[in-house]
Amino acid sequence: MDIDYEEEIEEQFVEQAIRDEIEFNDVVLTVARATIYHHNNFLIKEPCRKSPRTGWMFIIEILNGNDRRCQEHF
Repeated sequence: MDIDYEEEIEEQFVEQAIRDEIEFNDVVLTVARATIYHHNNFLIKEPCRKSPRTGWMFIIEILNGNDRRCQEHF
């Protein structure tokens, strides 16, 4: 066999191995991002309404607080 031909084949194998590794890394990163997104949006649960106030103090807090929260309540 010709030495140039063997070097060319070896170079193709190396290039393919590099492409395979890059593709694998892309898949791993995509799965990691999806996992983090799912965890942050569906598994971490924090109450969005933590007010210990009741009655009139609660009404004043809602009216003077976030507009969206005010619209949701009233």
